[in-house]
Amino acid sequence: MAKTHVTPVKGLTIPRLEFPSAVEGLNIALVIGRELEIDLREVTFHTDSQTVLRWIHSRTCRFETFVDNRIGKILRNTNRTQWRHVSGDNNPVDFTTYDPKNVDELVKYHEGPSFLKLDPSEWDTRKEIAELEENDVNVTRVFAVKTEDENLPINDCGRKYSSLLKIQRVVAWCRRFATNARAKMGPCKPTVGELTTEEMSAAFTICIKRTQALTFTEEIYTLKKNWELPLNSSLRIFSPFLDKVGQLHVGGRILQAPVDYSTKHLILLPANQLVTQRIVWEHHTRNLHIKLERLLTELRIRYWIISGRKVIKSVFNTCWPCKRRSSKPIQPLMASLPVHRLTPYLPPFTYTGVDYFGPLTVRVDGRECRHEKR
Repeated sequence: MAKTHVTPVKGLTIPRLEFPSAVEGLNIALVIGRELEIDLREVTFHTDSQTVLRWIHSRTCRFETFVDNRIGKILRNTNRTQWRHVSGDNNPVDFTTYDPKNVDELVKYHEGPSFLKLDPSEWDTRKEIAELEENDVNVTRVFAVKTEDENLPINDCGRKYSSLLKIQRVVAWCRRFATNARAKMGPCKPTVGELTTEEMSAAFTICIKRTQALTFTEEIYTLKKNWELPLNSSLRIFSPFLDKVGQLHVGGRILQAPVDYSTKHLILLPANQLVTQRIVWEHHTRNLHIKLERLLTELRIRYWIISGRKVIKSVFNTCWPCKRRSSKPIQPLMASLPVHRLTPYLPPFTYTGVDYFGPLTVRVDGRECRHEKR
């Protein structure tokens, strides 16, 4: 995957022209990493500009706005150690500016430098980066801030659709479209017709994995590396593990129990995600608006929701049938007491009242005569 830009008419220095190229490479890596679920911390970036490397590796100098904004984006998504130098002779990116002259250049463009085929420990691409001097550029402080991308497709589906089935179908159709687009490039035939059970199940798995990744990012990365969870992790008490498709499950000691795998090892779900609320709502309506404890029991057949009762209560607060059923009648306002009940210092029986309205004994005729109080 490659991308080129035309040099702007406004005159810019060579380093300023090369710095956007580094940012463009980062943008491409972000897109590929998000779609293929690749950890960006394991990606290595190469540039043939030593000035750009000096700007990225600088820890004491501060820069003007143009450089500062681009360094901030690079440091928010990568580490300084991920950026290495490649000589101009080994950099195939220059071939995008002109047609390759021979087959060797074309092969080099598609395969990259020859040292990429070696083990990363054998790459001779690390150079000692000299620190910039304070008078090289204008001074401005750079802060690296970690942010969360809130515009993920799964979140968009959760906001647009209140039905879990609708979210599954949307994800399944999008997945089929991507599969058919790839199938056109190969010998496979595209899939047509209604969605299958396997496609719906795969779409639901994708929703679960993305939901877990939004909240349990560090825990999932740690488990993929086969490391022990840190002591301050909220999931440590569950002994979590990743299954063969990458879902996060609760561990435990009932592996030999004669029950389903999904019951022995529940799927962990965060409390603050929309997909979790849609799952709770689906079980709530499917079981005819059952009460909190019963719904929690039904959910724990397959899921373990962090702060499950709190999530269920938040779903109950949006359910109008449950609100009408659990609502209490309003107590009417009583009339003011009469004067004779409020007048003090009167002797007993100054005011008396007689109830003339029952109960009255009534004779009811039928197969057997009986008396009732009415």
